[in-house]
Amino acid sequence: MRGRTGLFRFDLVGPNGKVIATSQAYQSRASALRRIESVRKHAVNAELVDQAGHQGRGRPSEGGRT
Repeated sequence: MRGRTGLFRFDLVGPNGKVIATSQAYQSRASALRRIESVRKHAVNAELVDQAGHQGRGRPSEGGRT
Protein backbone atom coordinates (compact mmCIF):
# COMPACT_ATOMS: atom_id res chain seq x y z
CA MET A 1 0.00 0.00 0.00
CA ARG A 2 2.91 2.42 0.60
CA GLY A 3 4.52 3.56 -2.61
CA ARG A 4 8.10 4.53 -3.36
CA THR A 5 7.29 8.13 -2.47
CA GLY A 6 6.30 7.13 1.06
CA LEU A 7 2.65 7.95 0.38
CA PHE A 8 -0.21 5.46 0.57
CA ARG A 9 -2.37 4.33 -2.36
CA PHE A 10 -4.79 1.49 -2.99
CA ASP A 11 -6.04 -0.34 -6.06
CA LEU A 12 -9.62 -1.27 -6.87
CA VAL A 13 -9.52 -4.80 -8.28
CA GLY A 14 -12.25 -6.28 -10.45
CA PRO A 15 -13.69 -9.80 -10.19
CA ASN A 16 -11.16 -10.99 -12.76
CA GLY A 17 -8.26 -9.88 -10.54
CA LYS A 18 -7.26 -6.94 -12.73
CA VAL A 19 -6.74 -3.42 -11.37
CA ILE A 20 -9.54 -1.17 -12.59
CA ALA A 21 -8.64 1.96 -10.60
CA THR A 22 -5.83 3.32 -8.45
CA SER A 23 -6.45 5.86 -5.70
CA GLN A 24 -4.79 9.19 -5.25
CA ALA A 25 -1.88 9.33 -2.79
CA TYR A 26 -2.60 9.77 0.93
CA GLN A 27 -0.22 11.05 3.59
CA SER A 28 -1.16 8.38 6.13
CA ARG A 29 -2.23 4.76 6.13
CA ALA A 30 -5.25 5.73 8.25
CA SER A 31 -6.44 8.19 5.57
CA ALA A 32 -6.10 5.55 2.85
CA LEU A 33 -8.03 3.03 4.96
CA ARG A 34 -10.85 5.56 5.51
CA ARG A 35 -11.12 6.06 1.75
CA ILE A 36 -11.19 2.30 1.18
CA GLU A 37 -14.14 2.03 3.55
CA SER A 38 -15.83 4.93 1.77
CA VAL A 39 -15.43 3.21 -1.61
CA ARG A 40 -16.83 -0.03 -0.18
CA LYS A 41 -19.83 1.81 1.23
CA HIS A 42 -20.66 4.06 -1.73
CA ALA A 43 -19.56 2.18 -4.87
CA VAL A 44 -22.79 0.16 -5.06
CA ASN A 45 -24.85 3.33 -5.54
CA ALA A 46 -22.28 5.28 -7.55
CA GLU A 47 -23.41 7.24 -10.57
CA LEU A 48 -22.50 5.69 -13.91
CA VAL A 49 -21.21 8.16 -16.48
CA ASP A 50 -21.05 6.78 -20.02
CA GLN A 51 -18.15 8.28 -21.97
CA ALA A 52 -20.61 8.91 -24.82
CA GLY A 53 -22.52 11.25 -22.53
CA HIS A 54 -25.32 9.09 -21.05
CA GLN A 55 -25.62 9.38 -17.26
CA GLY A 56 -27.43 7.02 -14.94
CA ARG A 57 -27.12 5.06 -11.72
CA GLY A 58 -25.78 1.56 -11.20
CA ARG A 59 -24.95 -0.94 -13.90
CA PRO A 60 -26.24 -0.38 -17.42
CA SER A 61 -28.91 -2.75 -18.67
CA GLU A 62 -28.93 -4.32 -22.12
CA GLY A 63 -28.93 -1.62 -24.73
CA GLY A 64 -26.79 0.65 -22.54
CA ARG A 65 -29.65 2.17 -20.56
CA THR A 66 -29.64 2.30 -16.77
